[in-house]
This record gives sequence, structure tokens and C-alpha cells, in this order.
Amino acid sequence: MTRLLVVALWILVATPVCHAFGIPATILDPTGDSVSMPAGTSSVAFSPGGDHGYVAGTPGVAFPGTLTVYERNPLTGDLTFVEQEEDGTNGVVLPRVGEVVVSPDGKHVYMAGGGVSVFTRDASTGEVTYVENHGPTTRTSSVVISADGAHVYVGGGALSAITTYSRDLTTGALILVDVEAEAQTIVRLSPDGAHLYASRTVFPWTSDVVVFERDLVTGELSLVDTIVKLGESAGDFGREILFSPDARFVYLLGALGTDGAIAVLERDLVSGLLSLAEFQTDGKGGVDGLDGPAHFGMSADGSQVYAVSRPIEDALTVFSRNPDTGALAFVTSDYDTLAGLNPDGIFVAPDGQHVYALGEGLFDRLTVFAPGYSGCTPAPLPGCKNAGRGVVVIKDRAKDSKDKLKWTWKDGQATTLGEFDPGPSDHRAVCGYDGVGQTLFLHALVPAGGDCKPGKPCWQVKPTAVKYKDPFSTPEGIRKIILKPSDVDATRGVISGGRDPLELAGLPLTLPVLLQLQSESGACWETTFPAATINDGETFKTVLK
Repeated sequence: MTRLLVVALWILVATPVCHAFGIPATILDPTGDSVSMPAGTSSVAFSPGGDHGYVAGTPGVAFPGTLTVYERNPLTGDLTFVEQEEDGTNGVVLPRVGEVVVSPDGKHVYMAGGGVSVFTRDASTGEVTYVENHGPTTRTSSVVISADGAHVYVGGGALSAITTYSRDLTTGALILVDVEAEAQTIVRLSPDGAHLYASRTVFPWTSDVVVFERDLVTGELSLVDTIVKLGESAGDFGREILFSPDARFVYLLGALGTDGAIAVLERDLVSGLLSLAEFQTDGKGGVDGLDGPAHFGMSADGSQVYAVSRPIEDALTVFSRNPDTGALAFVTSDYDTLAGLNPDGIFVAPDGQHVYALGEGLFDRLTVFAPGYSGCTPAPLPGCKNAGRGVVVIKDRAKDSKDKLKWTWKDGQATTLGEFDPGPSDHRAVCGYDGVGQTLFLHALVPAGGDCKPGKPCWQVKPTAVKYKDPFSTPEGIRKIILKPSDVDATRGVISGGRDPLELAGLPLTLPVLLQLQSESGACWETTFPAATINDGETFKTVLK
């Protein structure tokens, strides 16, 4: 597992990134469960309440499609088989496999692949009943439904066109409205329903992103703009399109040249036009986990972005998302859980409690993940060991790259080497609380495990110390930790960090100030500082002798 960071901004258009306090990064942990899927699984969709899952697959070399229904346990994320519909059985027409979606009202299921196939849905059992198939049986790739449920859009087909249908809200049946003869493969609607965005890969290594205005009454599309190129080198961003929940930002998955990347674009809510804000690029100055990006998704609350890549890395990579600027910050990459599974899909349950990664190993499988440790608790942890005397310097500069944190202590309460060692999964966080009410003003997640340079673990356990070093200060600003144990009250510690990822609620601070080093397991070390030598709008400094 390699955990590195780079924010490769396009110099001509990028602006400095400001970090809003209060949106912590979150570790995504595997639950230990995985579910066997139909062969050739290509897409997973959930009912609006998340109680059922619908899986598009193809079981044989003749490429007949299947639609398989599962019941989902909202507590564990487990999926239990309910039924399967197959092409050619009981009149069902599913000639190929593409994307599957559930209507916003939960009444119908639509599956692309060969035109678009329509099913009614029993809300209590999740079972489906075939209605009809529309369009040419040549391959279609994607299908989306407007938030009001009035229109269905299908991308692909014989001419790789965008086909617009009106939808009968009772029966689910479709009526052809229009065919937009723009060669597209992936179609996505903005959350406000005002615009449709479509991607088209143009060989070799390039892609277009096309913006359409949508008539909210008829559903018809009119061309607004075509983005032919992103970045200074050839960019292929035709693999997936995501929107922030507030519709202000658009995220494109693809590559700059041969390097996997995510492009972040700001969206004009009126015109639908896009302007580039930043790239997150694999292998540029450090970021890893996007080599061969296959698919990505966003958490239900919009605070996280998840990407899977294959076939070289077989990685699941997590980014946190700034809701104000749309910027992404690298959190961690998991190379172990999906190793050998050739992951090519990631799907988020509507309640946000589980994330499902699709792998194509010997058998297709969905691996279940759940949002895990996010760092500092809202209030200080009780029962912490005393970290002893120390010095704290915090600088909150106008330029985020100049921010700084340093906390040193000595004569701390007796602690063993094993207690300081986070191992592969006991994540850490550096936390600050001020005032009598102990308000959180600093949170900095420090993930356990991982490499911060190729082949160099972030955490290292030496005979006399546990050390952490991340030159990129990911994900929330901690660059170095040195913890020296002692069997008497003589432990020592150094924690330092800063730069853009460091998030502070703002200076000056209200005394007293409490700093804690917390762990996911509940162990913690703390010092309270009752006074300060400097406490203004830019610098906090205190010494406890």
C-alpha cells in the first residue's frame, strides 16, 4: 500500500486551495465480507432506500444479459439473493449488458446494454417484472433518469447517440422523444436537472466532454459546449462523470497522457459551462493508486471520493472533498483488500453506510467497505496518559502553505513501544481543544500502515522509538511523529506538520488549550496548557515547564 499526495494544478487556470475546517478525512475499511456476483457483472444499482440491489451481468459467451436482485442488510451491507431475470426466459429481452438504474420513485428498473429494457419493481420484495425493450439491440452503455422521473436518457447504441425518452410514471413504459446524433458513451444528468453531460473517448488517448441544456418540460437536449481537451497533454477523461450534491462541481475520471487522473471542474449553475480547477494525477510528485483508473464514486454526503484502478495496482483510493472549493485531498490507498481481483467498479449505497467494490477475479465479487475512522472525537477522549511538559507552536498564516504545527513533550507517563506502535490498522489523530468548553479547533488524521514513498513505510518501529514520516503531509497536515517510550515517566514525543492540508478553526485560541494524540483503539496521550506566551490571530505559542 502506497500513500502519497500530489495536487497537480493546471497553472493557467488554477487558484490557491483554501481548506474549510470541520470536514475530516475518513478511512474506508473492509468489513471482511464479499458477495459472489453473476459472471460479467458490469453495474450495480440500489433502490432509493438502499434495501435492494440490482446487478447487471452476462453469464455466457453468447452475451445474454441477466438482471439479478438482492436484498441488502443495512447494518452489515450483506447482499442476499432474491431472483434473477435472464434474456430469452419468459419473454425477457436483455440482449447485452450495460448500466442498470432504479427510478427515483423506486417503481421501475432500467437496464442498458441492448437498447434499454424496462422492469416494474415490487417495493417490498424487490422483485421485478419485465415490461419492454426499446431501441436497437446493438450495444448501449449508460442510462440515467431525471430527478423528477419524467425522462430517461440512454447513451451508446448503433451510432453512439444519446436517446431521450419520456417515461410513464405508472407503467414505466418509454416513448421516444429525440435522438441526439452526438457520438457519446457515458451520459450523466446534473443534480439540478438543468444539464446533461456526456463523454466520448476519441482514439488515441483523448476524449470530449459535451454539455447539453435540458428542456425541463420536454426533456429535449440542445448543445451548449464541447470540451475537447483538458490539460497541456492529451487527456482521456471519458471513463466516468460525477457531480457534487450541490451541483457546483464536476469530477471526471481518466488520464493525462498515460497517468491516471481525476479532473475537478467548477460548474456554472446557469449556463452549465465548466472551468478547470485542479487535477489529482497518479505518479506526479507522489500520488499513487490511480494507475489504470477504472471507475469512481462519491459518498452519499459528498465528503469523500472513491476510485478503483486496475490491472497493475488493484487499488481502492480515497480522497476527501472540500465542499466550498470542490478540491480533493488524498487520504489513503488500499492495495491489499482487492489484490488480484482486477477491480473495475465502485458503488455507494444511498444511506452512505457501505461502499461496494466490484472485482473480476476468478469469480466476480463485490467487496464490502464501510466508512471507518475519521480522526478526532468532537470532545476530548477521557482517561488519556499524561504527555508531560512540552512546547506548542501553531501558525495560521494567510497563505496556507505557511501554516505550521509543532508539539514536543518530555517526561510523559510510562508507555511501551507496543502502545505507541499503530500497527497496520490502529489509526492515529492529532487533536486540539480550546476553552473551558473544550471546542475542537484542530483535527489531523494520521492513517496507520501504508508507504509514504515507494517502498518506504510511513510508520517505522525502531528499537527505541516509533517514527512516522510523510513529506507530503497527507491527508490533514502531519509530516513527522517521533515517539520514544519509557518504563518510567520519561516518554518523549515530537509531532510536526503544516502546509495546505493542515486545518485550523482559527486563531487566537481560548485558554486553556488541550492537545491529544488519539488512536482508533481509544489509547491517547495529552497535555493541557493553561497559559500562552503568544496568542494572536496568526501565532499561538505556549510552554509548560
